[in-house]
Parts: sequence; structure tokens; C-alpha cells
Amino acid sequence: MVRAWSLILGIGLVFLGLGGLGTTNAAGTGSWLVWLDFVAAFLSFVVAGTAQPSSTSSGRMAGTGMISIGLFVLWIAGLIVGNVPTSLVWWNFAFAVAYGLVSISSREAGKPTSARFPDEIDREQQRPPRRAA
Repeated sequence: MVRAWSLILGIGLVFLGLGGLGTTNAAGTGSWLVWLDFVAAFLSFVVAGTAQPSSTSSGRMAGTGMISIGLFVLWIAGLIVGNVPTSLVWWNFAFAVAYGLVSISSREAGKPTSARFPDEIDREQQRPPRRAA
């Protein structure tokens, strides 16, 4: 699941970057955010290529979680700097939330569906075998 969503969101970031190149002016204001979106897309493709379904949940969520945090930082920096088109800044926020949701869902996917308490397992193991009557 992480691989597929990383690939889809990476393609979306490429399209966001291409659209951002068209909205930034010739003076280059806001182009820094566009190029960092391309870097985030590249990192997303790296995560999609290296994610292993058999890895632990923390391993699966590390890549998408870091991309999410990075996009949140870019969103805040774009709001503070102010020379970036507003739509580009808020699209970064949307992608940051999407990567965060992928990261959280990959964490939940590693949990067993029917968890039992350790003391229930201990009681079953300590129970003497039944005798035939």
C-alpha cells in the first residue's frame, strides 16, 4: 500500500511542480518551492522503490512520514515568505496531509486484527490438559 500511494502522490507532486513552473514569474519569486516539490517527488519515488511489504510498520512509515513533515515545513515557509502563489502553498499542505495519512495507515496495517492480552495466552498455556472421563 505504501508503494502504490507513494508512487501516486509522487506523480501528483510532479504535476504540482510543473503547474508551479507556469505560475511563477520570470523574476523567480516562488520558484524555490516548485523545485523543492520536485525534490519531494523524487524522494517519494525512492520510497516507492525501496519500500518492502515485509518490513516493520515503523520502517514502512518512516519515508512517507519524513516527506509529510518536509511538506508541512514547506507549507509554513511558503506562508511566512509570502512571495509564493497561494494555491501552490495550499497544495503543499494537501500533499503533506495525504502523506501523513499514508504514514498513519501503514502503521495501522501492521497491527493484528484480533489482539489478545498476554495474560489470556499465559492462562491457556498454564491450564492442565483435560483428562478423558
